[in-house]
Amino acid sequence: FQQEGWHYELKGCTRELLCNGIVYNEMCGYYQSLDGILDSMVYRHLFPDTPLAFDTGGSPQEISKLTYEQFLAFYRQHYRPDQARVLCLGNIPTGDKLAFLSRNLNALPDYAPAPAPLPPTSPKTWKTPRTRNVPFVPTADKDGDHDGALALAWAISNQHELYLHLQMELLELLLFGHHGAPLQKDIMESGLCSAISSAGFMDECPQTMFLLAMRGCRPENLDRLEKLVLDSLEKICAQGLPQSMLQGAYRQMLLGYREIGKEFCLDIMETVFTAWFANADPMAFIYPEQELARLGQALATEPDLVPQLIRRHLLQNPHRLRLNLLPDPDLLPRQEQQQKQELAAYRDSLSTAQLRALKQENQKLAQFQQQPDSPQAIATLPRLTTADLPPEPHCLPLSEHPRPNGLPVLRGEVCSNGVAYLSLAFDLSVLPGHLRPCLPVFTALFPHLGCQGLTYDLLGAKMAETAAEITLELQASSNPRDEKRSCTLNFFLHGLEEHFPETLALLLRQLTGKTFQESKRLQELLKLFWSRILAELQDGGQHLAGTRAAAGLSWKASLDEQWNGWQAACQWQKCKNNFRRFHNVLLPQLEELAGWLGRQSPSLATFCGGDQAWNSSNVFLDQFGPCHPTGEFQPDPHSVPALWGRREFLPLPSEVFNCVQAFRAPGADDPRRAGLTIYAHLLSCGYLWNEIRMKSGAYGVQAQYLPQSTTLLLRSSDDPSPRQTMNIFAALPRTGVENTWQDDDIRAGIIACSKKYLLPWRPRELCQAALLQRLNATDEQWRRSCYQELLAQNARSVREAAESFWQEFAGQSNCCLLGPARKARGLNMDRIKF
Repeated sequence: FQQEGWHYELKGCTRELLCNGIVYNEMCGYYQSLDGILDSMVYRHLFPDTPLAFDTGGSPQEISKLTYEQFLAFYRQHYRPDQARVLCLGNIPTGDKLAFLSRNLNALPDYAPAPAPLPPTSPKTWKTPRTRNVPFVPTADKDGDHDGALALAWAISNQHELYLHLQMELLELLLFGHHGAPLQKDIMESGLCSAISSAGFMDECPQTMFLLAMRGCRPENLDRLEKLVLDSLEKICAQGLPQSMLQGAYRQMLLGYREIGKEFCLDIMETVFTAWFANADPMAFIYPEQELARLGQALATEPDLVPQLIRRHLLQNPHRLRLNLLPDPDLLPRQEQQQKQELAAYRDSLSTAQLRALKQENQKLAQFQQQPDSPQAIATLPRLTTADLPPEPHCLPLSEHPRPNGLPVLRGEVCSNGVAYLSLAFDLSVLPGHLRPCLPVFTALFPHLGCQGLTYDLLGAKMAETAAEITLELQASSNPRDEKRSCTLNFFLHGLEEHFPETLALLLRQLTGKTFQESKRLQELLKLFWSRILAELQDGGQHLAGTRAAAGLSWKASLDEQWNGWQAACQWQKCKNNFRRFHNVLLPQLEELAGWLGRQSPSLATFCGGDQAWNSSNVFLDQFGPCHPTGEFQPDPHSVPALWGRREFLPLPSEVFNCVQAFRAPGADDPRRAGLTIYAHLLSCGYLWNEIRMKSGAYGVQAQYLPQSTTLLLRSSDDPSPRQTMNIFAALPRTGVENTWQDDDIRAGIIACSKKYLLPWRPRELCQAALLQRLNATDEQWRRSCYQELLAQNARSVREAAESFWQEFAGQSNCCLLGPARKARGLNMDRIKF
């Protein structure tokens, strides 16, 4: 409880009293993020008389009041077999699973009779809307006056009823489902906020709500912004929506219910338990086809359906909350000072004997954390063995179909459930060098702008009408020996099969006629993307820290930093702050890049879907000119930061840190690859877990070996002790290769690391994996050899791989820390800033 929850600590010779604990530190980080404040405060103030008013993780101030006895009492009351509900899902012998459950649950000791269940808690309906003001810690951005946020939330229902849920999902798509959606368009074009951070129907809890949250608002504009939202809803009710938009939203719903995503099984689990614990029929939510058809019929025959939904649940609903989130630069120092005073007062109230007992408690915790789990405890856990693993990995179910223009097309042979997927890779080796710096901006802006003959909002509406979505990605690739380097601009498109010809026509219009001349829209988007960067920093900036630390260690890591990391973030800030320069310098380059793309042919395509969409895709692909393999890409040496030896720190208003140390590492063809893969897993779940998470209280810790990027990353998140963490990272070359590993440890590592070779293929992931595998010049034989090398590892081979790695690469690393400046003093790091 002290380790995972919270405890008092006496630190150093000053005997300063501190609070520490894994969940305590996690929630300190959570409550410093705007999204965390928004999520908890909306529920607290919209449903104040229900359990939803209480944060499941706990606020740091309340966590430190929880006693172990209270924790045990709560556990004994609620965590009981007669309170549990079990879901069995998948291609499994259901009878065997039920027998297993019956056998093990019946073997549990008898529990005391369960207390009488409390009556269902329903919020009292309000007679008038309410407003609440909540301060939060702003980002370190100098434009702090834009850091306010506004949330409007409506209580919808105390029951989970499928048809109402479908109606509210439809309303969400109509209002916010694409760039031309009326309410989203009105909000973004108003200039009163920089981003819509959350919008739509929230049904994760027994009480459901409709939420609209906007960030980047000047506090003096919050009244205008609320009025704009309500006026826009009134306008929609008065004018109605075109039938094409209604059908588009309905088709988007069909796409969402048909798609078999990466987390398909988890999605079903969440759907089942959400409905089940709300005393609704979970099977109705798994099989919604009948009610979906009913809604489609209603859209065609009831012209007032949408206006009635808006009036009943939004405009005329008095149970509405306006939450003003106001930036308070002094909030964090004030909270810290108050906590410091309370802890000092508590310490001063303790007698000498009580202080001695507290010190002994700290020592007992440290001794407890040094002890490994007993064999008896480990034996209680069900465990796989390597004998449970198949001898071969799951292959990519692909067939190759070259087109007459020379374009290789890979078709995935998996069920796509009426959804079609198409991926295209365009070679960037022939891109003129002066256009390379604008690639990140081009890639991000492309899906959000219009094309010749269609403004951004009309194009968004057209894409919604065909239930299509498009994303872009920059990809650096090389064969395992890094002999040929390539870079591609990849397009990922998916939509309903029955409308895929129209979807492909829209994609072609964008490829050949994308325009960057919508000046007002561009200004909105520059604010939007900068707002997203600030949101990431408020959440700790883990991705930015990781890409910055890895930059310089390999050509791929450096490109990733330019495209998606610190350099890209600085470029977005410059664009947002100086639109005139953007318009005069970068905009002509974006137009030139769009023209260049319109003359190119893809070098590779992948597809998943049915025969009808397959035939349409072939007709589409045959329109391109002659296609050629990707060429050699030469990175710009002037854009790469110092290779290694950098120690950088970005101050953020926070109580905890995110720490990253990145090392150069062997590549994908190195014989140490399999051993290092297991070594990184053992560090994550063993040494680093014990030293940084268990003993220091960091919420997250991870070692990650990336052979394609030739890097090994060490990370911690929500970390209260950065100095200790960085010392542990720095000492790894001397202490990180354990002599106590047994073959059981290695077998556990093999099982964990084999998962990526054994997961079932989903259509979207198969399309992307097929594209990446071909671009990296690997094949099924390569995947098979990687898997079999993994299975062949033992304690000696892993130890030798780790020792060899540290001997070669211990001195080739960079560090990046994000967190409070006052706690980073003495760490000898260079401060970076935007």
